[in-house]
Amino acid sequence: MIVNSIIYQGPELLNKLLIELDGADQRPGIFIIGATNRYANLSLLSFSSHLLSTSLTEAGVSDGRPEALAKGKPIDPSVDLAAIGQMEACKNFSGADLRKLMEEAAMTALKEAKRQRRSNETSGTIMAAQNEPAVNITATHFEQALGKISPSVSEKQIQYYKAWSESFKAT
Repeated sequence: MIVNSIIYQGPELLNKLLIELDGADQRPGIFIIGATNRYANLSLLSFSSHLLSTSLTEAGVSDGRPEALAKGKPIDPSVDLAAIGQMEACKNFSGADLRKLMEEAAMTALKEAKRQRRSNETSGTIMAAQNEPAVNITATHFEQALGKISPSVSEKQIQYYKAWSESFKAT
């Protein structure tokens, strides 16, 4: 068996993958397998004539993904990220979906802080920079964000990939 190993990073990887895929459909027995945690970067490949299939990992939200995505963000200490991740609204969320949820909650918190600052200014309350309210992402911000975010992979797609995966298991 001959295996070619290619190590590239970033946009160079995407370009090299497309070059390598050209003509692969005319060579029997060629399989290209890859994995990424940056699914959004693959959107350019949808314009390609090549068939690419993606799947979700079985990892649940209890595996620390929400905490990892929140690292360095001003999350209010009262927020239970594990509980948010277990909510029905987060069912079938991928890592990218959780990141989008985190970003949307942060934007909601930032917009709220800006509105509060403007309200204080128009009411005549002038606050020194050090006294301005801190931007903290609260459970309410996550709840509002959940109203805007939905899973990027449908239940039908998940069932397809589970069946596809099962077809490769040894009997």
